Amino acid sequence: MSMNSNATPITSGAAANLPARRETVLVFGATGNQGGAVVDALLDGDTKEGLKVRAMVRNPETKKAKALAARGVELVKGNMLNKSDVQNATKGVSSIFLVTVEYTFKPGGTSYNSSNKFTSSLQADQANYVLQAAKSEGVKHIVFSSGLGVAYLEKKYGGIENYAKSKTKSHVFLDKMIVEDMVRKSGLTYTIIRPAGFFEMIVTHAYGIQKHGEYPSIWKKDIPFAYIACRDIGRTAAKALLSPAKWDGKEMGIASQILTSDEIAKAIANVRNESDQWKASYTPRFILKLFARPIARMVEEYERMPEAEDVNWESVIRETKKALDADVMDIKAFLLSQDVDIKPYPKPSMWCVCA
Repeated sequence: MSMNSNATPITSGAAANLPARRETVLVFGATGNQGGAVVDALLDGDTKEGLKVRAMVRNPETKKAKALAARGVELVKGNMLNKSDVQNATKGVSSIFLVTVEYTFKPGGTSYNSSNKFTSSLQADQANYVLQAAKSEGVKHIVFSSGLGVAYLEKKYGGIENYAKSKTKSHVFLDKMIVEDMVRKSGLTYTIIRPAGFFEMIVTHAYGIQKHGEYPSIWKKDIPFAYIACRDIGRTAAKALLSPAKWDGKEMGIASQILTSDEIAKAIANVRNESDQWKASYTPRFILKLFARPIARMVEEYERMPEAEDVNWESVIRETKKALDADVMDIKAFLLSQDVDIKPYPKPSMWCVCA
């Protein structure tokens, strides 16, 4: 494989092959939206001299992985569900950005009990391996990216176990809730950030733009939702990674704007100078439940939140702007940075039906 001369060679296997640097940041999910934005912030910002960025990737031959290597990112081949891979990737790092994902949703979802044991949760498995490796390798700080609303639901139901028993629970929230608890109890210094919905979903997600003139929405009409650009998620995480003492124990939601689906459609129209051609179209809820049940449960939880008195998304936006010195993207700025056009619609995968 050809690589840029500034890139560190890909490594796998024995941990002894990795250099032991104490100022190396390990980023999980670096080929995705959030992890990629963290890499951007670490490489493009005012970072410490000599700071190195490492990323664990499942396939170093992908276009995105090669692009990281060309920018000087050290690639370590591995899978977050492989304990030895995670241990190998963690050697010599000073801090970690952790984002956990479901590669597939198992029937039955996540279960949790009072013994703090969990089953059927790939996210918990990933976090468990990362936290164990971080402790054994003397990692200084870990930043976990969770989701806006997780803290509210844990408080509302009086804890994880009670939420796990709820008939209306969303496994999307439950998994993040469990990982947050694991991070707090790990003994490591930590920061938890809880991003709102991504602006990127508007143009790149399965529910993003599919047909010219229509913005398909998974929400009910007139339901507001909080959004943020992944660029600003990455910048927030980078600040915590580079200043662990200042950010130790900090837990915060991050968002930049509250919008209804009609307002999103209007913003797209204004940016494209097509004011009379764009509207929001609303997915019938039974369709969403049929093909994406975990997403439907998550949406229903969010739709109940604006009605709660202790959910204040405006205060989350103020805190985000304070953390980022008021330099946050709104939807107009985000859309101007994107090619807003028709995207191919992916076929529904089987997990949507059985989850």
